[in-house]
Amino acid sequence: MSGRAARCRLLLLGGGHAQLAVLAWLARERPAGVEAVLVTPQPRQVYSGMLPGWLAGHYTEAQCVIALAPLAQAAGVTLRRAAAVGLDADARQVRLDDGSTLDYDWLSVNTGPAQDVARWGVAALRPIEGWLARTRQRLARAGLPLPETLPPRAMAEQVRARFGTPANAVANWLLRLEQLRYAPKPTQELSQLRREFRQLPWPGR
Repeated sequence: MSGRAARCRLLLLGGGHAQLAVLAWLARERPAGVEAVLVTPQPRQVYSGMLPGWLAGHYTEAQCVIALAPLAQAAGVTLRRAAAVGLDADARQVRLDDGSTLDYDWLSVNTGPAQDVARWGVAALRPIEGWLARTRQRLARAGLPLPETLPPRAMAEQVRARFGTPANAVANWLLRLEQLRYAPKPTQELSQLRREFRQLPWPGR
């Protein structure tokens, strides 16, 4: 145990799905002598179980999002908006991207989908809502603003109605993204879509 005066620090590293269960337990049990800290760069968690319904247009993006700050507050957990960049298991310390370190007695690691792809000069496909945001930005620059609640299938219909045959490649890309809810190997399909994204003949180019 560290020297933090008879209090043990539970460090929750990342805001993944498993951490939500830990937060619920802390809110319910309120264990004495435990200081809990949640470290995550993201203010929310997107529930991947609702992803097929979101892609199909059954849910809005907002309905699939779980805000972390209210859960942390309800559990009496300190929320640190930062990313971990180093771990010293022997010293029981985590180094954060702001240069600070956090000691811990217990460590729970569940970061959810996160990739370090900046070094390769590419964009990560998760979280997937980021790709729809990029698509909406590209289309808005071409003169077709679309609401955030529009699913990929409806976006494809709008693209064809506005730009016609020259935009078929973009519309088909959106339809394939929407069809991932049926894909037996969605990871492979997502990787292929990622490679194609930059090569799409966007309207207005």
